[in-house]
Amino acid sequence: MNEVDKKLRKEAENMQQIQPPQDLEARLRSALNDRPRKKRNGWKVALAAAAVLMILGSFQYPALAYYGKKIMGAEDVMNGTLHDLNEAGMGQVIDRTYALGEGEKITIDGVIVDENQFILYYTLHNANGVEEGESWEPGDLTGFLTREYMISAKTVVSDDRTELKGEIRYDPPNAFAKELILHVDHYKNDEWLEGEKFTFNYRPDQALQTNFKQGINKTVTFDNGSITFKSITASPTITVIKGKMKLDEEINDPLGEIELVADGKVLEWQGSGSSSNWGLSDDIELEFDALPHDLNKLELVVKAFPVKEKADITVPLSPSKTFKVMDQNVMVKKSGVKDGQSFVTIESKEGLRLDGVSIKTESGTVKLDHTTDDEYTKKDGEAFHERTLLFETKDEPQSLIVKGISYMKTYDQHIVIE
Repeated sequence: MNEVDKKLRKEAENMQQIQPPQDLEARLRSALNDRPRKKRNGWKVALAAAAVLMILGSFQYPALAYYGKKIMGAEDVMNGTLHDLNEAGMGQVIDRTYALGEGEKITIDGVIVDENQFILYYTLHNANGVEEGESWEPGDLTGFLTREYMISAKTVVSDDRTELKGEIRYDPPNAFAKELILHVDHYKNDEWLEGEKFTFNYRPDQALQTNFKQGINKTVTFDNGSITFKSITASPTITVIKGKMKLDEEINDPLGEIELVADGKVLEWQGSGSSSNWGLSDDIELEFDALPHDLNKLELVVKAFPVKEKADITVPLSPSKTFKVMDQNVMVKKSGVKDGQSFVTIESKEGLRLDGVSIKTESGTVKLDHTTDDEYTKKDGEAFHERTLLFETKDEPQSLIVKGISYMKTYDQHIVIE
């Protein structure tokens, strides 16, 4: 028997010692049987392969070496996609507990990592109650060539209030960082103090493999600017679309009506962000749920985009009075003086905003101070927004003055990602 045969036999013997989950064969067979029969290109081929890779592991690390391990107790803070990945053993179990003092401790339960994000799961324990008195809160993540700040977090407290489960999302650490440090801050005497640093081992070679990444490079033009969608990176935990946005003027929440649609199903929105690029444009990032494995058609849909228009309207105030601003209906529900401030409560369709607002009183014109009491309701399938405008005067408001309007204009632009 030559050396090659010996090595092959040795590897076969090693593989026989591995005990895969009972349903592994069914998962693999399902992933293969469900593959599309037609000729596929680009991301479709990658997603078909990913259905198998997500079961076996990633980056060709020894097959099934950590399959079946899952992060315990984190299910309550996981969304559906992350729960499925955890059930399939795709997370890294850390299970390290550290004392925080006075009967309190923190356990780093585990992490789920891919190219798009690093998700850490932890548990705070305190027999006296995790929400009583002083508190501890995880924050930054550091390591070799790594300093990541918390992007988002959510927590769930147990019924007996002695345990808190948390999920924190960061950008992925450096690929060579094999030890990471979780910084846990301490809230004491009504101020945040620098707390503790807890080191744990991390396996960057066990990060989940990206399903596909490719360019989009398509632009949608609006009345007051444009968005160029540059690229898409689909990983097992999340789908991220990056691009650039150019606007003629600042607009609040411009990305809220953009959808990612997979085979006719709108994927769950996970968040968005933007950063200024020397005032010329903004780099934007849109986050959606992970893509389904058996995907045939993927498209971005820009349903609507906010636009601004100038106006010059003066409305005498009376209850239940409806007026129009650029064909947009606004109802004055009530107005008057309360707690030393003038107020006007209005209702309009969701997405409409009045600009340059003031009121006229016996003493003169008073500009809007701030808005409060936001409430959203649905009528005949449409969403309406009620809020109260507050003005720093004790005079009775006589009329409402509006100098402009921002509203969501329908565009319904479709971009097929091929």
